[in-house]
Amino acid sequence: MEIFFEHSIKRHKDKFERLFQRSEFNKKPSLDVNRIVINLSSKPLSKNALNALAKGKNFAVTPKILPVEDIISNIEAGIRFLPVDTIEEIRYESVRILRNAKPIKSNLTFSQRHALKELKDDKDVIVLSADKGNPTLIPNMEDYNMKLQQLLDPQILI
Repeated sequence: MEIFFEHSIKRHKDKFERLFQRSEFNKKPSLDVNRIVINLSSKPLSKNALNALAKGKNFAVTPKILPVEDIISNIEAGIRFLPVDTIEEIRYESVRILRNAKPIKSNLTFSQRHALKELKDDKDVIVLSADKGNPTLIPNMEDYNMKLQQLLDPQILI
């Protein structure tokens, strides 16, 4: 009886592996970065900057260090109306967890992080979200300000 189960398990594993290799789960979707990030500026963007911006505006970059002060202040704000013995227990447990916390693994490569920092520090370009289709636009700051002035021109509004 046991041999039958082992044989059955092996058959199921083999079938799963065959199906998985043929399935869409095994294939990574190819994203066209040029459709996701549209560079309207006069400056060319590096491949690392394009890849980092292609992650989208809702992508959250992990912090380099754990924001311990923010965590503690949020815990304190949440426990202020609890009984004193519960407050002390929560404080002790949260300090223990924060002391044993491991460093945060970055979700960007060093070169992507550096490219985003350069883009942020560059005062000649601005990173925007498009109205439709959700691409990321990078126009020149001068062109962007000129377009805003055209939109806010009182002669056009009348």
